[in-house]
Amino acid sequence: PTTAHNVLPCEYRVEWMSPEETYMHLENAGSKIYRGLVESVGMKKSAGYRIFRGYKEVCNAADRLPDVTHAVFIVHGVGGIMDEGTIGRNATIMRDNVSHILTKCFPKFQEQSGQRVEFFPVEWRTNLRLDEGLVDAITPQRILG
Repeated sequence: PTTAHNVLPCEYRVEWMSPEETYMHLENAGSKIYRGLVESVGMKKSAGYRIFRGYKEVCNAADRLPDVTHAVFIVHGVGGIMDEGTIGRNATIMRDNVSHILTKCFPKFQEQSGQRVEFFPVEWRTNLRLDEGLVDAITPQRILG
């Protein structure tokens, strides 16, 4: 097959022969010599590493997470202004902790119950001017840093 497209990063070259056939070639001297020999004897198969797209197994429509049955909204209080950007991190921590507890205490909960919980961070005060500096004024200096 002829090469449809080439990409040339520094250490290797990728050849797309067709949507189903892609090869990666190392660009070191030994690989170039080997490719030259393969091409000189007229072998049609590429001398590179075959790259496969997708998954090793065909997907099954039944292999998916259960639908979300519980939504938990993580909302910070007025003190959220002191540590901006943590609501997303806190939601991730909550998600990880709940996942750990479910795995440890109820290992087959999702597959047996068909239920799933999802956590959503709610950043409500980033673009609001609610206090005109009041929170800073009443917050002790040792907390402000």
